[in-house]
Amino acid sequence: MEIKTIEDDFKVKLDSYINKWDSDSRILHLFEEVGEFAEIILHYKGIKSPKKDLYDIKVALADIIEDVYAISILNNITLEELTSQVLKKNE
Repeated sequence: MEIKTIEDDFKVKLDSYINKWDSDSRILHLFEEVGEFAEIILHYKGIKSPKKDLYDIKVALADIIEDVYAISILNNITLEELTSQVLKKNE
């Protein structure tokens, strides 16, 4: 799927929400989701109970990605810009 298509689809998803969050709210929610992701990793590694599986990790990562996409869209930053920036850092 093309990045532009993902971005367009995500804008439609954001517009469909009844309660629309601003960028600051999304950033705070991102912090919450990253904390939940860390907790799931502890469960996945067996450090905490109950045991979690790869599906739980995927769901947590999807929640993080949703907030990152939302923050970028709310700040008029394209996903193409973000992807290019990430790839340049790896050079």
